[in-house]
This record gives sequence, structure tokens and C-alpha cells, in this order.
Amino acid sequence: MGMNTKPIILIGFLYAVMAVIIGVLNGLDRIPPVLVRTGRVLRINNVQQALYISLPAAAPYVFTGAKLAFGYSITGVLGSEFILATAGYGYNIAFAYNNFEDKKMYALLLFLLIVVSLMTMVMLRASRTVEHRSGAAPVSNTQQTASGLSKLLAIFVVTVILLGLWQWGHAVVGTEALAAPDVTFKHAVRLMGGDVLWMHIGETFKALGFSLLISCAAGAVLGALVGMSALATAAVSPVLITLYALPKVALYPLVLLFFGIGLPAKIVFGAMYGLIPMMLIVINAIQSMNQALPKTAQVMRLTRLQTLTTIIVPAMMPELVTGIRISFSITFLGVMIGEMFASTRGLGYLLMNSININDSATIMSVTLLVAIFAIAVNAGLLAIDKAVHRG
Repeated sequence: MGMNTKPIILIGFLYAVMAVIIGVLNGLDRIPPVLVRTGRVLRINNVQQALYISLPAAAPYVFTGAKLAFGYSITGVLGSEFILATAGYGYNIAFAYNNFEDKKMYALLLFLLIVVSLMTMVMLRASRTVEHRSGAAPVSNTQQTASGLSKLLAIFVVTVILLGLWQWGHAVVGTEALAAPDVTFKHAVRLMGGDVLWMHIGETFKALGFSLLISCAAGAVLGALVGMSALATAAVSPVLITLYALPKVALYPLVLLFFGIGLPAKIVFGAMYGLIPMMLIVINAIQSMNQALPKTAQVMRLTRLQTLTTIIVPAMMPELVTGIRISFSITFLGVMIGEMFASTRGLGYLLMNSININDSATIMSVTLLVAIFAIAVNAGLLAIDKAVHRG
């Protein structure tokens, strides 16, 4: 697409679209069955069902997806402007950092924080107007799960479609812009046979492990401490949502100033992405918990620590697993972005270096390996998540 606004818009869209899709799907899954049955009794068509029943009932989850998409899109656009643009807000922040214009850089970051905070407050207020509680009955297993053969068939069809689109894209733009699937697979095998790729993989996994540990452990503890107090929840939650919407990539100059180029900066980048979502999930889990449980703890005169370890943690275990699954994905994203800006080793650095020398085979090979790893880990965590929720 060239060095213009088109790739920046596309990257911002790709960052945000999945958050909206997931939010809509989660909302549709939680629609009370009585509403669907009512629509059938009234004999309305599918369009009317969507407009008058499904989307209004799923509105809170759609707004949740929209809030996440807002933060993701800003991150994608500003991050792209750091790399691809010769103008724009992200470019100005990077330019001020590279030219040691500290006052200008901090002023730009402060203005960005104010704007994002105001927009987040508007979205938060809008989402509260559509929040509601629904007593949806659990979905039956026949609706919730598919057969193993159906899943394998779906995976096969999706894989064939993706490979077809990949081959078509290669035919349109050429080898210099996009390596063909067969070339990518062969090059990936060659890379895995050498020591250089494994050195970069080890560096990335080390940063990811530390970042994920910090995100999950610290996020769970801090979220539990805040969530156990209604006053603290009311005061802290809006601040956390605002901070989460702030594009972390815009803060990379500050991270580099404090931590330098190396492993600590990458760990901080990853933890910045995963900490707040984990806290928000734990806070929401505690606030939506059956109030009979903490009252029982009060009657039994349990200490705060005993209440946390024997009642609250077991009760919110399903949400903790969900939080770990979500934190893994966005922490991995943060580590990769950190390696692009603040490292001389790691898969993110390898990708950025390949972009600079226009090595499309290495770009696609590393992207393929990263995608396979992320899909495998997410599939395992999703299976654990479903097992815990069923239990």
C-alpha cells in the first residue's frame, strides 16, 4: 500500500475489529432464551429478530467490545505512525524523543492522555445507559459444543480459505511484498534448523514469561484488594479503564528512558499491556459474586486474608482462568511491540530487522511461527477455561 495513510488505517482496523466481533459474539451467547422464543412466537423474521431483540439485549457486551476496540485502534494507529509515517501524532512523539525534545514529548503525551481520558469517560457513560442484568439460563450442551468431526472440518475449511487468500495476495503484490505459502514454509524450516532463530525465540519467551507472571499475579492481587471494597471499586475502576484505553506504544520513549534497551524494557512493555485487564476482570468477578459468600465470611469472623484465600479466590477461579487467557494474548502483543522498539534480540526485533531489509520470506516465516504458537497456547487455555466454567 506504500508509505501513506492506507496501511495505517488498515493496521488500526485490524487491531480493533476482533474486539468488536468478540464483544458481539459474547453478547449474543448471553441473550436469555426466553427472548429468542418470544421472537419465534411473534413470528418475526431474522432481520427483525436482530434489530429488535438480539442487538438491544447484547448492547452492554457490544459497548465493552467497542471500548476495547477504541484503545486497540489508537495503539495500532500511533504504533504505525512511529514506523510508517512522516506526519501524525505518533510520528511527532517519536521525532521529539529522537531529537531529545523532552518538553515537547511530555506535552504531547499529556495532551494525548487528556483526550483519551475524555473520550473514555464519554464511552463509559454511554455504556452505563445500556447496562442491564439478565437472568439467562445456561445453554445446553447440545447448543454449546460441536462434535470433534465438525470442529476438524471447520478448521480445515478456515485453513484452506486463509491459504487461498495468502496465495492470491502473493499473486497480486509479488514476492517482494508477500512471500508465497510454499516459500514461507520452506524458509521457516530452514530457520528452525539454525541457532539464530532459537536465540531470538528464547529471548522472547523469557520476556513473555516474566511479563505474564507480573501481569497475572500482580493483577489478581491488586484487583482482589480493590474489588473487596465497593468504595475502592467505584473510585479506581474508571481510572483503570482510562489508563487501559491510553495507547501504551506512545509511552515507549518513557520506558526506554527509565529502563534502557534490553530485557527489562520488554518485560515492562508486556506487563503494561496485561496488568490492567487482569485487574478489571478480577474486580468485576468479585463485584458480581454471590453476596451470600462474603456475608458468610463475616458471620464466621474470618480475617481479610482468610476470606480472600478460602472464599473469594475459589469462587472467582473461572474468571481468573479467563483473565489469564486474555492477559496472555495482549501481554504477548506488548512484548513483541517492545522488542520492535526496545531490543536488539527477540522475535519482534527479528521482524523489524526483516522489514528494514525487505526480507519478505523471513517476515512471513516469523509471523507464521508466532501465529502457530499463539493459536496453540490460546487453544489450551480456552480448553482449561471451558473445563473450569463447566466445573
